Amino acid sequence: MHTKKIVFFLLLTTLLLGCSSKRTVATYENPSLLDKVWGVVSVQGVKIEYKNQADVAYFTFTSDKKVHGYAGCNNYNASFSAEEDKMTIQEIAITKKACPEYQLEKKILNGMAMVAKFYVRNKTLKLFDENGKELFNCVLVEEEKLP
Repeated sequence: MHTKKIVFFLLLTTLLLGCSSKRTVATYENPSLLDKVWGVVSVQGVKIEYKNQADVAYFTFTSDKKVHGYAGCNNYNASFSAEEDKMTIQEIAITKKACPEYQLEKKILNGMAMVAKFYVRNKTLKLFDENGKELFNCVLVEEEKLP
């Protein structure tokens, strides 16, 4: 009986120590992602043909864990969390303008809810789903240049 208590105590201690050592707080301080305008150039592998610069869909991620931008018709706001190469976007709120061409916006909003991974390299941001499928290919928007 005494041996069972010792084994149980050791297992419980190991389990608790293992759990506490794996806990991390989601923080993200990659300045290459934050406070920049990322113009969407493709959604799920399909290149977007913009008629003019005012139509460019974009993401802007801020240090207060917010993302905002334009989805092709309406503006949106959401919250995001990111750590290492993982990212989630949640609590998406959009304006309610009526738009004749709603397909791009629908793809962008649906894709935002599926984001699970990302990477930033040079002037490119890519967002992926949990299976590694590319959802968005974005480029850093510079002054006076279309993505």
